[in-house]
Amino acid sequence: MKFGNIEKIEIPRPDLTTGLAGPAVGKVFVKFLYLIPAKRARHYLGGRTYNKRTILASFYPEDKFDLKEYLIKG
Repeated sequence: MKFGNIEKIEIPRPDLTTGLAGPAVGKVFVKFLYLIPAKRARHYLGGRTYNKRTILASFYPEDKFDLKEYLIKG
């Protein structure tokens, strides 16, 4: 389902040389151009399952996203 225009998608991966995984590995960050489509996506996707895992959709600070600061818990 399409929600709106996406500006950028980030999918953090483990470090290729060390194999170490940061706290954001396993998460997907999507930056929409506008707030309303982002809210629609969060509402629609949150609670659904994908690959036997429940999707937890939430907002993340835009300034941290832009700086690729994915130091998050949970």
